[in-house]
Amino acid sequence: MLFSEKSPFAIIAATSSVASPKDMAAGIGIVLSSADGRTLAKVAERITQPDPIAAAYVAAAAAAREAARLGARRLTLVTDSDRVARELQRQAAAAPEHRAKHLETRSLLNQFRQVRVLRVAPGRNLVARRLACLGFASGPLHRGPQERSPELPLLFPDAA
Repeated sequence: MLFSEKSPFAIIAATSSVASPKDMAAGIGIVLSSADGRTLAKVAERITQPDPIAAAYVAAAAAAREAARLGARRLTLVTDSDRVARELQRQAAAAPEHRAKHLETRSLLNQFRQVRVLRVAPGRNLVARRLACLGFASGPLHRGPQERSPELPLLFPDAA
């Protein structure tokens, strides 16, 4: 367990991203788990961001948004991007081209009482990595219960 106390408000967010400059797109994968190991949500999504560092920031920001939506007060953000982990831990400065995404992600992380950012090897982040590959390959996935309105043609009887 990554937190010293058991809390229903503690969430572990494992994030990963795969990017392809050739396709001008990336896939992000996110697994949100409670501190006791229950999976709370999974996200696989295709984004139009060919830069791997920017895609990792998009994944981290999406994880923070989802954790906040679920009511988390403590967040452990696990990423397989060494650079993003170092920048979010304030061990390195964000590159100018990533500064906006870095600041957006930092501001989202600031809403939690406690935040830890951990870097793991891609081989130890398999579920999030597979979701990122799935997101890249298949496009946006349904994130859960949402209202959908079918787009059907309206048929009106002829008014004679």
